Order: sequence, then C-alpha cells, then structure tokens
Amino acid sequence: MRPRFVPLVHENPRPPLERRRLVLRDTARRRAGVSERLLAAALAMLVATVPAVRANDPPSVPERAPSEQADGTPIRPTPSTGQKIYDAAVLRPFGFVQAVVGAAVFVVLYPVALVTGTTADLTEMCITGPVEQTFKRPLGEP
Repeated sequence: MRPRFVPLVHENPRPPLERRRLVLRDTARRRAGVSERLLAAALAMLVATVPAVRANDPPSVPERAPSEQADGTPIRPTPSTGQKIYDAAVLRPFGFVQAVVGAAVFVVLYPVALVTGTTADLTEMCITGPVEQTFKRPLGEP
C-alpha cells in the first residue's frame, strides 16, 4: 500500500512576495539605525577632540625658532618616538611593497622607456625613489 500524498500547508498565511517586502523593509530599518549610530559616534568623537576655547583668552602665539643654523643649513627637529614607531610599523612596510611593485612596473615599462629615451626617469620613479625612502632615509624623518 502506497502512502497517501498530503499537501504541505504554509505556516505563514502571508504570500511569499509580501514576506520578502517585509524582510527588505526590516533590513533597511536596521541599516538606517546602524548608520545613525555611527554618525552619532563620529560626531561625539569630533566634539570630544576639539579643544575648548574661551572667548576672553587671547590666542597664544608660539615663539618662532630660527629656521637655519649659523652656517645656513636648515634645522631639522628630532622625530618623536611616535613618529619613529609609525615610520617603522606603517611607512617602511608600505615602502617595501612600493619598491617591489615599482620593480615589476619597471620590468614591464623598460622597453618603452628604452625606445623613448626616458630610462633614467623610469629608474628614478620606480626603483631609486622607493628604495631610498624605505632603506636609506633616517627613521622618523619625512
């Protein structure tokens, strides 16, 4: 004896298209709520970082340090520890990637530069510049 076919009854009485519309509407509401919260958090961070200025205080003007030494060479400020850490952790790895990509671009564009006579410019832009910025520049200096 074969089992008798029993049609499935939908648990939700709403048609599928209407359910889809409700889901999309709920998703849009949730996204709007998230974007409003992110905007509020960004605004709060902006307000928190702006220094308070009093109306009665005169603006302070820092004393200007001389820009050159006695022999005419420019004075370079000593980089802070934070600048050195940022340089070592972010800029140097980025410079290394830039040097590797520059070498690949150099290999691809060298025949064109050879024909046009701009191999020196291509070498400076793709190889020499990134290598000097990454490996020869003192830590923390621009």
